[in-house]
Amino acid sequence: MSLCLHRVTSTTFSVETNTGKTYGVKITHNPQIINGGYYDLNVLVDDTTPWIDIHGIKWGRYNLQYDPSVTEEGWVSGYSLTKNPWDYFYTEPSGLAGQGLTMSTDFENAKFDHFRWGDIAAAHNYGDSGREKFYTGTGNIQAQNISNNQYGDLPYYVSKGRWKLPTKADFDDLMAHSGQYLGYYYDGLNTVYGVLFDPTVAESLKGKVLDKNDNVLKASNTNASAVNVGKPNESGNKLKQFTISDMKRGIFFPFAGTYTDYNVGNPVLNKPGSWGSYWTANGTNANQAQSFTGQYLNNGQFYPCTTVGVSAQNPKKNMYSIRPIYAK
Repeated sequence: MSLCLHRVTSTTFSVETNTGKTYGVKITHNPQIINGGYYDLNVLVDDTTPWIDIHGIKWGRYNLQYDPSVTEEGWVSGYSLTKNPWDYFYTEPSGLAGQGLTMSTDFENAKFDHFRWGDIAAAHNYGDSGREKFYTGTGNIQAQNISNNQYGDLPYYVSKGRWKLPTKADFDDLMAHSGQYLGYYYDGLNTVYGVLFDPTVAESLKGKVLDKNDNVLKASNTNASAVNVGKPNESGNKLKQFTISDMKRGIFFPFAGTYTDYNVGNPVLNKPGSWGSYWTANGTNANQAQSFTGQYLNNGQFYPCTTVGVSAQNPKKNMYSIRPIYAK
């Protein structure tokens, strides 16, 4: 592979291949580097794209996050995508706690990965001062910047036009053209429940909710009712334990909890690891917007992700996860 190296920091480079792809490379030892010098490096590249094309829509593999200590090229300072599909801040190990760990009370400067609908200027502020900073407009805000970047499509703004909020129609299309598996991922410490959409299943399984053995549990997105899948430690449960290979083949939505209480004395996530709510680009009215939501209960009931039922009635002040789609 022919490489052209451009100096970024003392040990971090961008690597452009002769096929036009660009990768970030970090050297972990202590090299002697002279500006303007040429060096031979063997680089092992993971060629997995940060998105997967499902029926013409390039779905991101990772959630949006804010960490003030992070600066990535091509992003507004602090913003980036998570490193792994299952990542979320303040992870709750069991995945079944009603509330998460107490978070920092430095509300405006702490790392966070839940956001209000249509908020750009104060998007990551989970303090009481941010509670009402959502966009009161309606309709589709995909790829929009409003009121001098105070409101609009957050991922579109912070990625400088490379990622954007999916619409309800985008989520509906995803469910129609892939199989929705119910399950969990275990990273060696934390259990994260969620759903995985696999576009490589047989055509007869697309648009269906599936168990770990490819049995159809119900049709996707027809209603907001639960299915009984049992518990991971029970014999005969229907939950699929997701692998890295599964996540390279499809799109995993971790149930990263929600933030709705604005308890300044004890800020916590609601149901981290077992409830997932993701914003769409569609505003319903001045105070509510459309979400994509699912939940796993500790009694073995699983609510597959959907955009039907009361999904259009979510308060915009609620802070939900964002899974962007590629805008290019």
